Amino acid sequence: MEYQIENRGSYLELILEGTLTRNQILGVLKNTLEEYNQLNYKNLLIDVVNADFSLIRDIDRFFLGKEAALSFGPQSPLDTLIKLAILASKEIYTGFAEMVAKNRGALITVFFEKSEALEWLLT
Repeated sequence: MEYQIENRGSYLELILEGTLTRNQILGVLKNTLEEYNQLNYKNLLIDVVNADFSLIRDIDRFFLGKEAALSFGPQSPLDTLIKLAILASKEIYTGFAEMVAKNRGALITVFFEKSEALEWLLT
């Protein structure tokens, strides 16, 4: 797995590529949260279009949704609610992690087109 955190001016972009495991994603979320604490952003785009989710099971999706809500939702250690757009491919999308995160108060939506993700994220 490889990842990059890019400062895009009005938002941060986290790009994940390669084969992912739940623990790797959770570690990256922790690093991203630390970056947010330093830069005080309100918007995050996570791009997983080129990521391989073959090792991610439904139970992993549950815990990833839960952690997204804990890290970026109303229970976040940050002083603000983070708007989180996920850019994914239709082939990996199940909606489960998104539903879990939304049910716990996260402001999160999954998109299949970057232009739509950015329009939602920046408005």
